[in-house]
Amino acid sequence: MLDQALERDDVELEDEETSFFTDIDEMQAHGINAADIKKLKSVGICTIKGVQMTTRRKLCAIKGLSEAKVDKIKEV
Repeated sequence: MLDQALERDDVELEDEETSFFTDIDEMQAHGINAADIKKLKSVGICTIKGVQMTTRRKLCAIKGLSEAKVDKIKEV
């Protein structure tokens, strides 16, 4: 019984980790412009986790990203 609970926890963790390390190209399916994704990649942000870990202020400092775009990116 304990083994089943541990296995279930491991599966849940793997699902969470997979979503964090998803390539930011997947954001295009959620309405984020390809040009904006390219801007993120140009400053070294290549994963969803990278977007989540970056502050709004730093994202707004990226040339071509407005506050509205940053808010939309952070929502995804």
